[in-house]
Amino acid sequence: MLHLLEPVAAWFDGPGDLPPPDHSGDSIRRAAREILARPEFRRPPKTWYQRITRWLSDLLDRIARVAGGTTVVGVIILLVALAIVVWLLLRLSRTLRPDPHRRVSVMVDVGRPATDWRREAAAQDAAGDWRQALRCRYRALIADLAAAGKVREVPGRTTGEYRVEVARTVPRATADFNVATDLFERAWYGAAQPGAEDNQRFDQLAAHVTAAVVAPAGDRSPVGAGARA
Repeated sequence: MLHLLEPVAAWFDGPGDLPPPDHSGDSIRRAAREILARPEFRRPPKTWYQRITRWLSDLLDRIARVAGGTTVVGVIILLVALAIVVWLLLRLSRTLRPDPHRRVSVMVDVGRPATDWRREAAAQDAAGDWRQALRCRYRALIADLAAAGKVREVPGRTTGEYRVEVARTVPRATADFNVATDLFERAWYGAAQPGAEDNQRFDQLAAHVTAAVVAPAGDRSPVGAGARA
């Protein structure tokens, strides 16, 4: 009789001792991290619009806390700060580029002979516009070099490209041409205000460059004040 009741007792006693787990807690956590790191479980990256709006929202919250919790005051402070930043950027851009009211392009009008540029430079000298006079002198020098076949006068070409070409075709004139170009760049692209002495200095450097162009072939010794400076 007792052997007939053993299965029933075993059923009430439960399954007994379970086998030990095959994986440790660390391995399970590591497996979970690897699964969650898969592309399908990653959050899509935020767009630039979402990032900007979140940044502005956080900034407004901080300003509002500083202003005593008033969002309207925070918005006003933010608008004033943005207006100051825009004003500073506009002032900075005006000092780093030519006067926007001057309608003469620097490197677009090509093909004019050097005599025309020098005639215009003399007219700007008489008017006291030393900045425009220096620009005309630079364009006359480029026209001389183009006529001699030393540079290619191309619309939109930069002063840096002319520097490279002069260094390759007229190495003796490199130093003087670089100093002359520096004078032009500081006056036209920077905030420097040239005067009569700057234009006279440019004439001297330009004369050294043109003299190097007609120098005997094979003579690569430096010439001019720019080379000695």
